Amino acid sequence: TIYGNPYPHKVDVTIKKGPFIIVSGHDLKDLEMLLEQTKDMGINIYTHGEMLPCHGYEGLKKYPHLIGNFGGAWQEQQKQFDNLPGCILMTTNCLMRPRESYKDRIYSTNVVGWEGVKHIGKNEKGEKDFSEIIKQALELGGFREDQEKKEILVGFGHAAALSQAERKEREEMKQVKSYTSIWNVEKVIHAIGDINLLFPVTITQIGYFAGAAVVCFMVRSLPP
Repeated sequence: TIYGNPYPHKVDVTIKKGPFIIVSGHDLKDLEMLLEQTKDMGINIYTHGEMLPCHGYEGLKKYPHLIGNFGGAWQEQQKQFDNLPGCILMTTNCLMRPRESYKDRIYSTNVVGWEGVKHIGKNEKGEKDFSEIIKQALELGGFREDQEKKEILVGFGHAAALSQAERKEREEMKQVKSYTSIWNVEKVIHAIGDINLLFPVTITQIGYFAGAAVVCFMVRSLPP
């Protein structure tokens, strides 16, 4: 993909002191544009809801101000966004009726929208100007203090899963190979021509016998 394959990565799920913008929905391109426009501005960017897997992508994780994930499932947004001292950007249709306590600080983009909610459109080049939401986030000031750090693990995409599966398959093949060598049965000879042997012998035993006979013959031929 554009942002690389997701891989297992720890994500901070606690809030940090300072101005912030929460990004919810599904649009990774909107998140990337916002991250670019907020570089070195002292604004923390949090994912929300189904944007959580974004932290597994190297192309997005490279931004140090993509600080973590806020809240839980998108359907809990009314309670989670209540009286937030920061701004929210809804990138797709995971938008519920905003409460008055945060309606003035939530923004929509793309096909999502709500009456009375500010909407951010794009220009003819497909670019978006997030300056209004950035300005308001700075004015609101954000959280006053850090919380105790807590982390969760994300990034188990198909590439990571296949990598683990291939490694497991290689380990299993090594085990099969070792089992084959353990249970390898050598051929046993019961007769030579029409002569039946008194007891069965293996090819290896015949080799040892022949070698010993040659040594004995050579020793007997030596002068006393």
